Amino acid sequence: MMNELVGGLIQMNSHMEQSGLAVFLLVIGVSIALVCGIVSMYSFVDGDKKFAVFVMVLAVMGVIAAIVGAKLPREQIIHACADGQVSLEQVAGRYDIIKIDGKELTLKVR
Repeated sequence: MMNELVGGLIQMNSHMEQSGLAVFLLVIGVSIALVCGIVSMYSFVDGDKKFAVFVMVLAVMGVIAAIVGAKLPREQIIHACADGQVSLEQVAGRYDIIKIDGKELTLKVR
């Protein structure tokens, strides 16, 4: 079922997408957690317990960063088709225009 968006736009599909910050936090958080967890295990086995605890705290901080990245709100991305002439100023007043490809507009809801 197609919905009318803004005079002359017909929604083709809509999906939720993670922001760039969310993806960055997920990748960095998981990477730090894995590396610090492995370093902590080797340090604990070698007998350097204080360093192992410090690195494990860094691993926990990496896990927290990944959780924050996963919990960040997602952005709604809409693919719409122009039905006749469309005023881009009117569309830009309500949406962020990501891409224009002929009659197809890719928009992000503010």
